[in-house]
Amino acid sequence: MNTIKYMYTLYSLLLLLASCSDEDTTGYTVPEQIPATLTIQPDIEYQKVQGFGVMETSWQQTALTEEEMNTLFGTGADQLGCNILRIRIAPKDKNQTADSRWGTVARVAKVAKDLGTTILATPWTPPVSLKTIDNIVDGELADYAGYAEYLKEFLTYMKQQSAAVDVVSIQNEPDFEVTYESCRWTGLQQAKFFKQYGASIKAAHPDVKLMTGESFQYRHESTDPILEDEQACAVIDVVGGHIYGGGNTPYDLAKAKGKEYWMTEHLLNEAWEKKAPYLLIGDVRAETLQLAAEINTAMASGFNAYIYWYGRRYYGMLGDGLANSTMSAITPRGYMYAQFAKNLTGKTRVKVVASKNVSASVDCTAYKDSQGNLTLMFVNRTSSDIKGLNLALPFIPAEVKMTVSTVPTESFPETNKGMLVESAISSLENGLDIKAYSIVTVNIKR
Repeated sequence: MNTIKYMYTLYSLLLLLASCSDEDTTGYTVPEQIPATLTIQPDIEYQKVQGFGVMETSWQQTALTEEEMNTLFGTGADQLGCNILRIRIAPKDKNQTADSRWGTVARVAKVAKDLGTTILATPWTPPVSLKTIDNIVDGELADYAGYAEYLKEFLTYMKQQSAAVDVVSIQNEPDFEVTYESCRWTGLQQAKFFKQYGASIKAAHPDVKLMTGESFQYRHESTDPILEDEQACAVIDVVGGHIYGGGNTPYDLAKAKGKEYWMTEHLLNEAWEKKAPYLLIGDVRAETLQLAAEINTAMASGFNAYIYWYGRRYYGMLGDGLANSTMSAITPRGYMYAQFAKNLTGKTRVKVVASKNVSASVDCTAYKDSQGNLTLMFVNRTSSDIKGLNLALPFIPAEVKMTVSTVPTESFPETNKGMLVESAISSLENGLDIKAYSIVTVNIKR
């Protein structure tokens, strides 16, 4: 039976029974029993999901191996399906060779490029010769024209290495004071740079998209001046930013200006102090689910892409041998991340409406592909199963598949592979069951 017809028929019968008598002879009114329902409205569209990725961090640890890159960016079994690699533009002065400063990252990026990955390049600082101070830490940009030529030089080098950059940012966290490579930019300074030199970068590299500086907390005062300047706004393609301590919210001005906005860096390692000699299983479970909920919130907030920090780290997608992780093996949060990367990339988020009696613990976003097939992403961070959640769909499904990843609650397994289980659902008549402590993907074919 059509699920939609069944629910509405049941609802009508309940209303009819409630209205059969005008006189209350018992003093008790029978409450309406309406099934907990999620209504999917695919005609109401939001953002297209460009993808999910990680950061290349070879200046902090050994470079990712080709095997690790295949695990991160491949789309097969026991691969994560990421499609964005963020790389650092190391500062290079005129007396240094491109190979000595950029050779390692180019080799890693080429492996990613061969797998069809989008490359985002971000500088932490311009060369000191272009700054107001003779230091890679802090200061401001002094030579705007020289910086534009420097970015062009990097883009040309990467293209020559068969590792062409797809998106280039002008600054990592321009609004945050730190003690490592950095450079301060106000929003007005960024607008000035794009207005004066953005077009020349695009003319030299027409296939490269320009990204704003990436605020550490997606502070709109860092990027609003760019969007509000007609000339600067015209040359940028993407607004970038991080969500450390805040910022995981809709960006209405960016949407109004027709610009994508990407979450380009975040990490979660609140259990850092517990890493030696081991990380507690409860911390692994809590942080994996916390990260999943964060990503779901980012999608609900309209972000077009989400990029995590470490590809290989015990609190990243592949283990590094510390804190009960296995070197190069997929971590629990890696399997979770794969659900987003493999199931949402390239799809468009659509509206989902929850009835009032749907549990507040149900965290759900909905998507559709170009054929109108639907994907639902659930995150249940609670210790309780959710039973019989009804779906109101605009069509009768031809096929329904559910993928569930759960984090063990008592002990570490010998392998994490068993945590990701896919199964077919023969009928939605009795609704969906969402397990406790789980991330659930439901693919619905029309």
